[in-house]
Amino acid sequence: MQLQARHITFAQGVAAGLKHAPAAILAGVSETAAAEMGMRWSRKPSIRAEIERQRSRLAKIAGIDRNWLLEKWVELANADVNELIQYRVNCCRHCHGLNFDYQWTEKGYEVALEDWERKCAAAALDPKAKQPDPPDVRGGFGYHPDNPPNPDCPMCFGRGTQEIIIGDTRKLSKGAALLYQGVKQTNSGLEVKIADKIDALNKIGEFLGVKGPSTVINTMAVAGAQAAATAIPDDATAKTLDRATLRAIAASGISSNVLSTASDPEMPTAEHNPL
Repeated sequence: MQLQARHITFAQGVAAGLKHAPAAILAGVSETAAAEMGMRWSRKPSIRAEIERQRSRLAKIAGIDRNWLLEKWVELANADVNELIQYRVNCCRHCHGLNFDYQWTEKGYEVALEDWERKCAAAALDPKAKQPDPPDVRGGFGYHPDNPPNPDCPMCFGRGTQEIIIGDTRKLSKGAALLYQGVKQTNSGLEVKIADKIDALNKIGEFLGVKGPSTVINTMAVAGAQAAATAIPDDATAKTLDRATLRAIAASGISSNVLSTASDPEMPTAEHNPL
């Protein structure tokens, strides 16, 4: 089939991202016939070849080729999500204090001391007021939240305090910038949108000839399940596993005792005051 000018215009529209009907309209087809004609043209080998040629032309203009695309997939797959958001388990104020008493930072003690002095001055003006106790320094100084929890701590029992930290998106690496899909303010707080790294791994697998788009994700699911496997999950536990993981477990012939991580009401919460 010899291509006409309208066929080339249609191919250019599809290559630029238009669906078949809008591309047909761009090529001069009436709106009533655009859907049928666009579908018919898209099935013709000569027009399909022209669409691919136009796509290659656009990619060359934009400096994009298969190697560029693979490089982006690899950057995305290797990106560290911790650059975007972190779940941290820090030591509590008593973990490393002397005799497990409250441990201060130098600045924190300075602020507490100034507050105590103000309260003392106010109490001195009121004959009925009781003089406040000074800050207790028996736990000593040197607190830093990045220190690990002390498993012998009688206050948090080695669990420390938990906090979620969102990274500064102005300072992301190239891979993490590909991961970052924006942030949304919700009633519960900020929601960080993150790209699918598993999808990038699957695309790399397809590029390298690994059969099936689910091969990589199933392989990872099996590896993760094997790391925790000791017993077949009961019905309650199975509800906490996604379908891909369950299929991977079944296919691998292994068992698992992966448990749901329900929140512990006695788990210490994050201390928001770094002083």
